[in-house]
Amino acid sequence: DLNVVTPGFFDALDKPLVLGRDFSASDSADGSGVAIVNEAMARKFWPGRNPIGLRIKDLGPASAGVEVVGVARDVRMRSLRDPAAPMVYLPLSQFYMPRMTILVRSEGDAAALLRPVVDAVAGVDAGLPLFRVRTLSDKLGAFLGSERLLASLVSAFGALALLLAAAGLYGVVSY
Repeated sequence: DLNVVTPGFFDALDKPLVLGRDFSASDSADGSGVAIVNEAMARKFWPGRNPIGLRIKDLGPASAGVEVVGVARDVRMRSLRDPAAPMVYLPLSQFYMPRMTILVRSEGDAAALLRPVVDAVAGVDAGLPLFRVRTLSDKLGAFLGSERLLASLVSAFGALALLLAAAGLYGVVSY
């Protein structure tokens, strides 16, 4: 997996780097390509080795690739059930992506910050389209909705099975 991020991304997630450094302003478009990998990628491709300073040749400029400058903790991005997949993080200053997600870390009620964040983005460029503006707890609630439905169905079928077993046991004992 690949994710394009800005400096401070790992601080916003409260997931400090395990090894190396975060992206910085010096990682500019005209500088050498850099990347941060997660622990799952380091284990899979460089078992028992320190990946800092190694190069990934299939990313960035064809001749040079990118240099691994940090190792991040594993974060489950797609599913809470599956283990974290190998992930490469690239700096936005070197790898532009037209579609981005903005993460804002806050203290207190996150919902109260939705309007100020939208206003701040509009202050930068009023033409930027913003959609699906929501808090992380709202997003997790929507994601876990299917998990809750599955748990409710399993519970209901379990209760039905218990009821049928009790009725069958009563019938056998009374006979």
